[in-house]
Amino acid sequence: MVGGIMDITPGAIIEEDLGFVKAEMDKVFEKRGLDVTEFRQSLEHGNHKEKLKAACVGASFFKNFLEINENNFDLVCEAVDTFFHSYIKVLEKRKDQDFGKAEIDAMFDMRRRWLRNNFSGIPFLHRSHPYEVWSMQDLPPKSDSNIYIAQ
Repeated sequence: MVGGIMDITPGAIIEEDLGFVKAEMDKVFEKRGLDVTEFRQSLEHGNHKEKLKAACVGASFFKNFLEINENNFDLVCEAVDTFFHSYIKVLEKRKDQDFGKAEIDAMFDMRRRWLRNNFSGIPFLHRSHPYEVWSMQDLPPKSDSNIYIAQ
């Protein structure tokens, strides 16, 4: 099975940027004739939306785990690649923008929510995966690792 979530937990919310990432992800699913709303349903309520206050612009592959086959593998690889590169475009666009105390406070609030969520809000990970696996879920991949990274 394939499962996972790609989304943004913003500190400062800039609707234009979130709309751009969402539109890029929509294109991935439209191109494959898939309804993206099915892949966003689990993002748009409960812990993810209310407690984590995530943007719900990405996709979740947890509601209906995908069978491992070439089509689903290609879908997930393209979704990850598109999500990553569209987010990087947003970062590049905003990297020189001034920010103040309100944005820093929002960033730290987001980090507190994220930490709380990861240690107490993802019960299925705690039940189904050993600590050594789920505790490293948010670490960036190392360039010398054997982990496949979509390019």
